[in-house]
Amino acid sequence: MPRGYTAEFIKELDTKTVKDGIQILLAKRCVKAKIHTTIVAKLMKVSRMTVHNWFRGKPMNEDKVPTAQALIKIIDEDLAKGVLPIKDYKSSIEYYKSLTSGPN
Repeated sequence: MPRGYTAEFIKELDTKTVKDGIQILLAKRCVKAKIHTTIVAKLMKVSRMTVHNWFRGKPMNEDKVPTAQALIKIIDEDLAKGVLPIKDYKSSIEYYKSLTSGPN
């Protein structure tokens, strides 16, 4: 099972604002929703290390910004609906599949 976000990382993230970039907004949403970086990496079609770098403040390439904005919107909606935060590993797999399976 993937590791969660560390208390140190969350504390560091709390010092950052949206003005620090969309990657920080995405990080804050993912922490709140308990979406692991592995899922974000697959959805954004980048490496897990790239996601870690973004979440620590490295700028996001402009071509990834629309996808990040869409993902943030989905996360916000799913938080409002009570679909998120993710409760366990099985739920994370199901959530990923729900985002990638297409219309039924």
